Amino acid sequence: MGRVEQTTLEVGDALQVARDTLEESLSLGVVRPLAAIRHGEFVLISAGTSPRARGASLRDARQRTVEEHNIDVRYGVSVPSQGFASVQQAYREAALALSYTSAGRPIVSLDELSALECALIGATATTKAIIASKGDMLRALPDDELAATAATIRAFATADLNIAGAAGQMQVHPNTVRYRLQQIGTRTGYDPRTFAGLVDLICILELTDDDQQP
Repeated sequence: MGRVEQTTLEVGDALQVARDTLEESLSLGVVRPLAAIRHGEFVLISAGTSPRARGASLRDARQRTVEEHNIDVRYGVSVPSQGFASVQQAYREAALALSYTSAGRPIVSLDELSALECALIGATATTKAIIASKGDMLRALPDDELAATAATIRAFATADLNIAGAAGQMQVHPNTVRYRLQQIGTRTGYDPRTFAGLVDLICILELTDDDQQP
């Protein structure tokens, strides 16, 4: 799955350019991928290739769209799908992988995600409902505050609970991170400075992002 992050073109035109470029890159002789544009993104199903070859094709396609058309595209990749019956699940997997992309990590494959992140994909409806119910106070925050809170939680987790590392990622002073973490614990009831609290918050954010996918 691909999504345009930045372009000087109309988004629809940029999506077509990115789709065509990736389709060409992933073609195997006369066998061409199945591609479609929907809901501000493009989805592509291609014949199976090795992870290394697939990654090289994605990187090549992205570089071409940036250099030739000034289009910044992010890509999320599912695990191999076993026939059309599993396409819906593969779409969800690609959407989840796409949600982890960033400027420094524009291509993410599902198999690169942590065990916790992957486990949430197959969680039952009951499990998801229980986790979702824990996030009412978090989701009640104003949009701008929720965005800042989510960014802080993710940066702190990526930095392995290291305040200096999280501050470096967000380009803020470490004291800013300390203050935000304290406020997150107060406002949500889950202290991200503890392992259990951080895991709860990460799970809530993962399910929130997944529910927002079309």
